[in-house]
Amino acid sequence: MKARSSAATAARQRGAAKSRAKYAEQAAGRREDYAWLREEQGHSIAQAAERVGVSYRQGQRWEALRRQERESAR
Repeated sequence: MKARSSAATAARQRGAAKSRAKYAEQAAGRREDYAWLREEQGHSIAQAAERVGVSYRQGQRWEALRRQERESAR
């Protein structure tokens, strides 16, 4: 019985890891799209956030990260 439950646990862990990786990939794509809309298209935070399907608050967090990245690149 214990071997079966440990195999099931391992399978769940692999599935969860795959789900997290897929979500992270999608999130990175949204962040790239957001940055492109802000930089190249001149969208406001609200417009860019709405276009990529995230909240205004998430857009603000990404803006803070972009600001930090620009400052650290100097």
